[in-house]
Amino acid sequence: MGLVQSSLQIKYWFVALLGILFAFLVWKIMGLEFRYAAAICGGLVVVSACMILICDITDFLILSLVFNVPFVEFSKWFLRREEVVAAKGIAVGLTELLLLIGYAVWFIRIFVARTMPLPKLSRIDFFILIFLFAQAISLLGAEDKGLSILDIIYNFKYVLLYFFLAHHVERRHLKWITAVILFTICLQSTVALYERLTGNVGIASAKGNVASEQFGTQYQVPGIEGEIRSMGTTGDSHALALYYAMLLPFPIILMMQRFWKIRQRVFMAVVVLVGVGGLVLTFARSGWLAFAIAITLGMGVVTWKWKEGRSIPFIIGIILVANAFYPKAYAYIYDRFVNAPSEIMTTRYDMNWTALSIWWDNFLFGCGPGNYLNALYDPGVTVYQKPMDLPVHNAFLWIASEMGVFGVIGFFGAIVTSMIWSWRLVRNNDNLVRGLSLAILVALTGYLLDGITDPMFRFPVPYAWLWTLMGLAVAITNMTSKRWAGASGEVNILKAEA
Repeated sequence: MGLVQSSLQIKYWFVALLGILFAFLVWKIMGLEFRYAAAICGGLVVVSACMILICDITDFLILSLVFNVPFVEFSKWFLRREEVVAAKGIAVGLTELLLLIGYAVWFIRIFVARTMPLPKLSRIDFFILIFLFAQAISLLGAEDKGLSILDIIYNFKYVLLYFFLAHHVERRHLKWITAVILFTICLQSTVALYERLTGNVGIASAKGNVASEQFGTQYQVPGIEGEIRSMGTTGDSHALALYYAMLLPFPIILMMQRFWKIRQRVFMAVVVLVGVGGLVLTFARSGWLAFAIAITLGMGVVTWKWKEGRSIPFIIGIILVANAFYPKAYAYIYDRFVNAPSEIMTTRYDMNWTALSIWWDNFLFGCGPGNYLNALYDPGVTVYQKPMDLPVHNAFLWIASEMGVFGVIGFFGAIVTSMIWSWRLVRNNDNLVRGLSLAILVALTGYLLDGITDPMFRFPVPYAWLWTLMGLAVAITNMTSKRWAGASGEVNILKAEA
């Protein structure tokens, strides 16, 4: 009898050891800086929420991934590099945790529970595979292979984000995703206003560490040296402007649709007003122009294709209200375009010629991912630009110089195909689907336009949103195709019965 009791007691030893280990971890966490402790506790909360919501875990993961996009800058960089590159190391944060959980659940459903089929590749996926292939081949000729490996890991993570959303977002998620987008605009503008009033810029780049040298400081831009440029939860004011250019089309396009209730349209109008104010505070001309041109095209579609142009006076009214609340906005915009030093554009032209020289020297596969600055010291490259510590301010030429023509085909092929698919849905019978599809099209247009003169197109927050939008474009196309196929099947059955 004593031996039985002993063995029963031994069963609890393992549990006791786990309890001791957990207490030890809690003790260590409490000894960390508050921001690290908060991050670890946040991760534990997410894991706990996944366990609680196990029956609806896919819904939770989808909304969490979209909600977390503006916070990807807060990830911790391991193997950090100080060069001016998009991938400064291997990021570890909430996005990585959510993707790990999401793909583990997906794997179990496909291979263990067998409740889901293997995902099929789309045309966009093939372009993405070409892009990854170009990166892998470019790695072989890169001078700094460490930077190339980090860049490949960086891109692969966002490909995983795209692929998960593309195969899991359903029609019932779209309104929640829309709500997250509206919340994000309000959040960015709140932070932008705080930065403008206090000068405490760089909250994201400093990872919340107010003692960091990066907190409260930003590099000088000729012509606006004395202006505080809002950065929001991104790492740069230009990145925030690009992010706004990809966010604001959603409330504007949706607001112009008559199927929404009046109070909903008024709420979206307020969000637009708040968002445009935040965009102005970035002082980024490329973001301003990209947004203005892209949204003009979007409003043209609403007016001429949807015949819902009666909302345009409403938008003009919003602009007038914005002028009444913040009359300096137009002065800032005028000053940035009229009084900006001409040397800014001259330097960018020189960068373009330098990037063309790098691309011509490595036409097919480029100089290697993340190796643009290293290529400037290649004897076969003609350098026109000064200074030599900045990458080219053009998305097409940056991709071409680092990954060659195959990289260009893969990267921009995926984006353009997403735009084409979104365009095909702008006359869909589902009002929400066609509204979001047009907004995605306008947002991707803004992304490409901003990339003509801005190097922020692959920096964390706008880049994560790019892959999210492409995932949504594929998901919406898939859900409408399934609905059409289902309706056609019902018609065929009725004909057979008749």
